[in-house]
Amino acid sequence: MDRGKWAASEKLRKVIFGYDLLSRSLMVFASGAEAIAAVDGLTIAEGHYKFFSADGSPLEAVFSIPAQIHHGHNTYTNGVYTLKPCNKGAPLQAFLLIVECQDEAKSGLSTLRDIEQFLLDKQI
Repeated sequence: MDRGKWAASEKLRKVIFGYDLLSRSLMVFASGAEAIAAVDGLTIAEGHYKFFSADGSPLEAVFSIPAQIHHGHNTYTNGVYTLKPCNKGAPLQAFLLIVECQDEAKSGLSTLRDIEQFLLDKQI
């Protein structure tokens, strides 16, 4: 069986998927650093965003400096976080009822069908 067009791509081994629960859109990032730079910590802390590794397994945002809203001054702090593998939570496949995919990584994963096939190829 052909392992698929995505299986051998070195560029895609570190890809990170980001799912915005409010807009129901999926972003494809080239790396964890790119994903972290693009998504504010406050958005993560409010529970509006999920991250997934290249194989579709969930990632957890671990804050070293917490995101906070300063109500008295109407300001906020985004905090600082890293992404770590997580044993809880649904895989990316459970969130693929999406409206739009934005391929920030220029990976070629620009349609739902592409992403589904990519995830299947990673399981082979």
